[in-house]
Amino acid sequence: MGSEWRLQEVSIKPLYPCCKYTHGPIEATVSVMKKAGCSIDQVKKLEVRITSKEMYDMVCRPKESKWCPQTIIDAQFSLPFAVATAALNGKVSFSHFNKTSIRDPVVAAVMKRVHLILDFENQGDSRAVVPMLGIVTLRTKSGEIFESKVDYVKGHPKNPVSIRMWMRSSEYVRNLVYRIGEGLTFLLRLCTD
Repeated sequence: MGSEWRLQEVSIKPLYPCCKYTHGPIEATVSVMKKAGCSIDQVKKLEVRITSKEMYDMVCRPKESKWCPQTIIDAQFSLPFAVATAALNGKVSFSHFNKTSIRDPVVAAVMKRVHLILDFENQGDSRAVVPMLGIVTLRTKSGEIFESKVDYVKGHPKNPVSIRMWMRSSEYVRNLVYRIGEGLTFLLRLCTD
C-alpha cells in the first residue's frame, strides 16, 4: 500500500461544460475549422468518427434528444450540438448552454451537417477509454477535405494543463464564478422562502 500513486493519471475537465465524451471532437472541430480556414457557410459536412459504443450511446442516442436537444442537459450530452457549436464559435463555453442557444436555427442547421462515422472495430468487447479520440473530417462545398485528430484533450494526463494556466483562464474563472453565483442565489432563495 502507498507504493504506487495514481493521482497524476487523473484527467480533469477544464475547458468544456459538457460531457467528457464530446471534448475530443470539440477540439478536433475547432482545429479542423482553423486548418480549413473557411466560414461555416462553406462547410458541406463535418464527419465525426465514433470509436466507442459507450460514446455513441451517451452523446449520440436517442437521436431525438441528441439531434434536437430540448433542455440544457440534452445539449450538454449531445455530440451534434457540441460539434456544431464549436464549428460556429471556435469554442464551447457555458454561454452556449442556454435555452436561446439550443433553439437557435443556425445551430440546428449546422447540426444537420454533422455526420457520424461509426468505427467500433478496435474496441472489441472492452470498455472505452476516456477521453475519447477526436477525429473530425471537414468537407467543403467546393470539394476540399481537411481532417484533424486529437488523441488527448487538454486536461488528460498525456496533455496536462497546469493549475496556473487553468486558473488564469478567464473563461474558466468566469464560468466558475457564474456557477457559484447561481448556486448561492438558489440557496439564498431556499433559505428566505
